[in-house]
Amino acid sequence: MRLFVAVVPPADVLVQIGQLIEKLRPLAPRSKWISANGAHVTLAFLGERNLEFVSQLCAAVAKTAEQHSPFHVRFNRLGAFGRGRRARVLWLGTEQGRDAFTALYHGLNQHLAELGYTPDKPSFEPHITLSRARDPKGDRDLTSASESTQCGDLGEWTVSELVIYESVLTPKGPLYTAVDSAALSGG
Repeated sequence: MRLFVAVVPPADVLVQIGQLIEKLRPLAPRSKWISANGAHVTLAFLGERNLEFVSQLCAAVAKTAEQHSPFHVRFNRLGAFGRGRRARVLWLGTEQGRDAFTALYHGLNQHLAELGYTPDKPSFEPHITLSRARDPKGDRDLTSASESTQCGDLGEWTVSELVIYESVLTPKGPLYTAVDSAALSGG
C-alpha cells in the first residue's frame, strides 16, 4: 500500500479551494492542477508499505492524536516551492495555526521514527498543494501565480483529526482512500 498521513479541510473549505483553483488555473495553464476534493495537508508520506506496517502506523497515529488538541487554522496565502523564478509547486498556506501544525508534524514523526521512518525534509511548511509543474525544471507561470492577490481568505476551520490514506496512482491522477483516522484529543 502507498500510504500517507494528512489533515483534510472540511467540505465547505474544499469548495472554496476548488473556486480558488478555477481562478488561478488560467495563470498557469501548462501545470497540473489538483482536484479540490483531494486537497489535504500531508504530514508524512510513507510510500509503499506492507499490511503489517499499517497496524503499526495506525497505532502511531492514534498515539500522536492523543497528545495533540484540536486547533484553528486559516489558509489565506499562496506560496511556491522551487528555485528562482521556476516554481515546481504552487501551494496554499497558513500563518494561523502554523505552530500547532508544526508541533503535530514533529510529534507524528517522532512516533513514526520508532517504526524506522525518516521524513524527507526536517523542516515543515503546512500547505495544501494546488498545482505542480509538468516540466521537472519548473514553471515560471506557477511562480507568477504564487504572487497573485486572488487567494482571498478561505475562513477559519478546526483541525481535529489525522487521516491515514492509501494513494493509488492512475492516469487521471491519484485516488485517495481513507484507511484509518484518529481524533485529536490531548494536549
